[in-house]
Amino acid sequence: MARKHVIQTDDADSLDLGPGLYDADPAAEDDLWFLDAEAVDDTGFAPLPRSDQRKLFEPNDWLAAQAAHSGALAEVAQLFGALDERLLQMGAGALAHLALKEVEEFSWGIGDRIAADRLALWMEMHLAGLQDDNQALMRGSWAFRRLTAPRLTSAATAADIVAQLGRRNAEDDAGMIAELSEAMAGASQLHPIIRGALLFHVWGVVGQGGAGTDIEAAVLGARLAASSGRGGALFLPLGRSRLRMAGPLALDKVAAWLQAAERGLLGALMQLDHLRHWQTASHAALSGLSGKTPKALVELFLALPAVNAALAEKQLGASRSSVQRNLDVMVSRGLLREITGQGRYRVWVPKL
Repeated sequence: MARKHVIQTDDADSLDLGPGLYDADPAAEDDLWFLDAEAVDDTGFAPLPRSDQRKLFEPNDWLAAQAAHSGALAEVAQLFGALDERLLQMGAGALAHLALKEVEEFSWGIGDRIAADRLALWMEMHLAGLQDDNQALMRGSWAFRRLTAPRLTSAATAADIVAQLGRRNAEDDAGMIAELSEAMAGASQLHPIIRGALLFHVWGVVGQGGAGTDIEAAVLGARLAASSGRGGALFLPLGRSRLRMAGPLALDKVAAWLQAAERGLLGALMQLDHLRHWQTASHAALSGLSGKTPKALVELFLALPAVNAALAEKQLGASRSSVQRNLDVMVSRGLLREITGQGRYRVWVPKL
């Protein structure tokens, strides 16, 4: 038979064994470190660390960062104005060439590594090699369509920004719009170029994660940053800069964004110079040919990043034999290059 252990005491009322395992302990709730300071009573003990109640993206921090980098912002704004004016003169075709190159840079930045030629081939004929990642090509195609979509204005709301995604199933849009509105509250005083930087980093939190979110963030940020223009440049070129490694502070993020934008804008202006040079050289090289087709082909290649014979025939209203003959001449004179490597269903791009 088991022996019972009995505690002997002269005064049973004076025995205090403390709270039991399942007894409530109100004192434990007196200092909940994860609550606001106002929600916790003063217990007389040294205060424990409190939760950070600041906004994830504090507008005042970004305003201070904008002021600190005002000189760099002015230089980027001037370069963007030059690009915007140049594209207004050169038209949508030049913008398409820039967008194709920008998507290539984005894809390298997130690890997809899709060359502009491969993307042009995919968008033109939905052709992909065995080594190509179809998901990456679809992401690139989406980014190209978004970068060349109608202009996003500086008065764009969170709903307007989310609508830029162009999704068919918008069930989650309400939640995203609410989160985006909260995160970017107070950002109206920021310059559109800086507001684009803020959106880029906010979308990394609001988005659904993965490579898709990374390229969405880059596209949306670039689109909002370009809202200060006149409608020629529909996005701010950023290149393949790894902006997510910019640092924890708004000061660092703004500095990285402006550096990337400066490099991207200089590269875009140089690419437009190459396009103009190609146009001049092409007209000179084809000046001895008769008919309207040679000159029309040059203008077609300025308007479209990649062209095949069937498309050229349809766009120019010329015969297939005339189109093919002039394409062969342009290749022989170093003006075009063929990117499929096939004998049939070939596609050409300007040799810049």
